[in-house]
Amino acid sequence: MNETITLPAREVPVTENCDVLVVGCGSSGIGAALAAARNGAKTSLIAADFGGVIGMPLLLTKFHDGAGRRIVGGIIYEIAQELLRQGGLGVGQECLEDFAERIDWIGYDGEKLKMIVLEKLLLAGVKLHFHTQVSDVLMDQNRCTGCVTLCKTTRRAIRAKVTIDCTGDGDVLTLAGVPMEYGRKSDNKAQPASMLFSMANVDLNRYVEDREKIGDAWDRYAVTHPVLNPLRGSKIALQWQVPGRSGEVFFNATRILNVNPTNPDNWTASEVLGRKMVMELVTFYREHVPGFEKAYLAKCASCLGIRESRRMVGEYVLTSEDIMSYRKFEDSIACNSYPIDIHSPDDGSTYFPEKEWVPGRYYTIPYRSLVPQKVDGLLAAGRMISATHEAQAAIRVMTCTMSTGQAAGTAAALSVKEKCLPRQLDVGKLQTHLINQKVIVR
Repeated sequence: MNETITLPAREVPVTENCDVLVVGCGSSGIGAALAAARNGAKTSLIAADFGGVIGMPLLLTKFHDGAGRRIVGGIIYEIAQELLRQGGLGVGQECLEDFAERIDWIGYDGEKLKMIVLEKLLLAGVKLHFHTQVSDVLMDQNRCTGCVTLCKTTRRAIRAKVTIDCTGDGDVLTLAGVPMEYGRKSDNKAQPASMLFSMANVDLNRYVEDREKIGDAWDRYAVTHPVLNPLRGSKIALQWQVPGRSGEVFFNATRILNVNPTNPDNWTASEVLGRKMVMELVTFYREHVPGFEKAYLAKCASCLGIRESRRMVGEYVLTSEDIMSYRKFEDSIACNSYPIDIHSPDDGSTYFPEKEWVPGRYYTIPYRSLVPQKVDGLLAAGRMISATHEAQAAIRVMTCTMSTGQAAGTAAALSVKEKCLPRQLDVGKLQTHLINQKVIVR
């Protein structure tokens, strides 16, 4: 349809002035808001959905370098320790001091995580605006000075000295005119999404997590059933027991191709498909996997888990060569050892060269990858920082996204104190402040 309408002009009240405005409350937004507030900035947080998919019982990955040295600290490590104290982390209490130095994949209780985060945000003095989304940006020439928000039927403007985009999809960056990329270079296809879910009342005494046997049973099932799931090459993939929840098993198993979360019609259709895939797997497990006979769907994520969509073009674009050569940057603000993990945009295969990874080696994230081109007063954090399709597949995990959030929040607060633009900030001062917050920057 080419039909258009003209809406009458209306005044939008400016309801708030803050130092730092964080948009999005996933892992990066949590890190950014906490860091900004703890560094003395008057901080507001806008979120359509508190926590996003991190409220599901996911996995924390690779706090270490593979040789017994911890390389991730700061807010994400603080939260992991609190989860452990509350019995919401999938390691024993005897590991309180050293779990992060030797365990690759650590499950957690998503509900405990959300409450821990909420209490920390409130204690830090972050002003929360849930059920709110950004509809436009405020611009003074090439500088972003805040956002117009929409909540139910009300539009409100919030002015900010620095705004941090933690939406995952680069919504604020796009509205402000920052150059963006999408998907892989050859055809702009992005990694598939997943609908996450858990099943409860599983008889764990009878359930044996043998992925090959379960995968073979799935292959037989698929012969007689028109299945929807284009499952990964490892057959039924990634399920684990939820810490502290007896008889509950979490699944990261669905794969929805050709999802574009920036297109509402596509995103809606993809979510509908994802929920159908979940019920298909629930039925399969109840009928064909020992221990699941009386199990039921306990929880389904409120939205699709998106691995990749828009990516910002920043002052530096992180590349796969940087990842695979374990590059250390002078303006480093975080360390990471998670390898490239590309879920194919075309099928069920995954490129995950973990066996090529050298124990004791890791790479760092440069501050310049958080600073957008062309537009001032803005920073980015999370999975859409400035990186190629391949490099993004390594830095999209929570230990890294929350760390980039903490760096962005700290940088924003320091920029306000120093009365400078984020791109003009003395990186040495930023690194010193991060180190003082127990972040490992190199």
